[in-house]
Amino acid sequence: MIKLIVTDVDGTIVGKDEILHQEFIDYVQRLKARGIDYTIATGRVRGLAAHYVEALGISIPYAAGNGGCIVRGEEVILEKIIPLSAVREVIEKADQMGMSVLYSIDGQEQAYRETDYVLQQQRDYDRYHEPKGFSEEEWESLHVDKIIVMAKYRDGSIGEIEALCSLLPPEIGYKRYADKSIDIFQREAKKEIGVKLLASLMQVSLEEVLFVGDDLNDVKALREAGIGAAVANAQQPAKDAADYVTEGERHLGVMEAIDRFVLHDNSLRRQSYSLPLLLKELMENIRSQAALLAKTYLHSRPGKVIFMGCGDSHAAAMTMRFSWQRLTGIPAEIVTVMDFSREYLKENLGPDALVVIVSISGNGVRIEEAADKANRCRARTLAITGNPDSGIGRRCSQVLKLNIPPFERGPGNRNYFASILALLSFAIEMGKMTGRLDEAMVSHAYEEIKKQGEQIRQLLPQMDSQLYRISKRWADYLDFDFVGAGDDLVHGWFGHAKAIEAVGAFATFNNSEEWFHMNNFYRDIKHTGTCFFISRNSPGFSRTYEAVEYAVRLGRPVLVVTDEEKARFPQKCEVIQVPSSDFPPALFLSHYIPSCILAGYIGAMRGEKNCRGCLGPWAFAAGGKYINESRRIVDE
Repeated sequence: MIKLIVTDVDGTIVGKDEILHQEFIDYVQRLKARGIDYTIATGRVRGLAAHYVEALGISIPYAAGNGGCIVRGEEVILEKIIPLSAVREVIEKADQMGMSVLYSIDGQEQAYRETDYVLQQQRDYDRYHEPKGFSEEEWESLHVDKIIVMAKYRDGSIGEIEALCSLLPPEIGYKRYADKSIDIFQREAKKEIGVKLLASLMQVSLEEVLFVGDDLNDVKALREAGIGAAVANAQQPAKDAADYVTEGERHLGVMEAIDRFVLHDNSLRRQSYSLPLLLKELMENIRSQAALLAKTYLHSRPGKVIFMGCGDSHAAAMTMRFSWQRLTGIPAEIVTVMDFSREYLKENLGPDALVVIVSISGNGVRIEEAADKANRCRARTLAITGNPDSGIGRRCSQVLKLNIPPFERGPGNRNYFASILALLSFAIEMGKMTGRLDEAMVSHAYEEIKKQGEQIRQLLPQMDSQLYRISKRWADYLDFDFVGAGDDLVHGWFGHAKAIEAVGAFATFNNSEEWFHMNNFYRDIKHTGTCFFISRNSPGFSRTYEAVEYAVRLGRPVLVVTDEEKARFPQKCEVIQVPSSDFPPALFLSHYIPSCILAGYIGAMRGEKNCRGCLGPWAFAAGGKYINESRRIVDE
């Protein structure tokens, strides 16, 4: 999560006219009102940066002189200077060649001699009015913050100055800007070091910094910040170093980047980016537990398996609708915990049945009711949970524990991801136990699961950019429709759940056949965001594809989430590319991610709190009291 915004000044928040637009000043004030810290890191010395600092109302530390000077208000926290005597030869040589020399002492910049360039600066920007050289005493006693040498002509002659700079003492650094100029500074006076110091002073990590820049001296800061954004008018090396290149130039691009990565950033997006690492953290432990569990069924293979859960855990259970029997040869049922605890026929339970209950917290009256009923009917029970000491952890005869590393709270997808990983691993190991899968097939399945993590990591940036643009267009929609067939329907269920939680919108999900019978009749055609999940190898591909065509014909805004080629689909729909696999169950780990990012962005753009913050009319939902204190019914 970004906690500090740092931007360059020239070429980034102002153009060649050096005018700070009121639009941007107002924008920064709105950031401050929301408690978001904004500051600058500029190549300008502090005297030339002061006007911008005041206009923007910056009260936290800022970096001037390319990071050589850190200032807070009137206080100079850190200043890196060089002896004037060390650069005398460079200055005098540049002066002899008719170049313009600018120097800064105590944060005030002035010209060494009047040149055409200096006269232009006087005329256009009202500065450098009193050029001043140095006496012999000053050459020996003064220290400078920074020297700028401006070439008279862009003919490569600046190379002679660069050659002299290469002979300077090691504590003095320099940077050439093509054939235009050279900056000379104390070697530690670098933009990226300045940004690090600002982060340290604000007690945030570099990972929590958004840096926006445009020029060569910004390149390392762009690379090292948590997020580096280059404005559209940036030099190519800056664009190459950035994580994101804006569509807008200068201050418009800065606002775009802040909107994207700060104001519209959200938990669902951040959790999505954490999934590749989460896979690495959980994979081996879950696989080991699943293998041990499968061995306990070697001589007592269940006749059927019943999967269930609540909320996201129910969606995770749904992934086993068809995959479980395909992998193990054992029949499977997906039942809601409410139906199981209150309606499921007891005569259909017994020692031959295995009841698998998925719940990260492991607590809740309905899932506990379900476990109690299964136990009374002498069915075997397995809890997939993060809490073995929970209600279902204590009630179930077996537990597969999910050791999910802590992350920020809120509706998300990490728990869902971990639950699916556990279910897939258990299915694979049970498939091995039943003889349905041989060793090569098991190894291949796990390799394909691992590949999902790498593919997610590779595809997320493009996916993210597309979804942000779509979210801006869909932000005002009141209705959302999620559609898929077979296994793809699970992604639709999860997508509609996130739209409700994060956006507070009316959302539905349905299979692609039923879409033709019902959902296509929504009246508000132009404002019903419609998301189709359509895996390349899905048996339902053709019918879902027909639904896409008809939705486009209707004039609906259409988003297709697929591992198929984009060219396969109508031009009028948006296509998000997601990971592929020749082990189809692995796709459960990735194909729902776009719906999470979409919901997260739209919720942030609307200023929605996740689950309405459990405030006002929804106060009854705070702390899950209405789940954990519901009336308990015993089905005797």
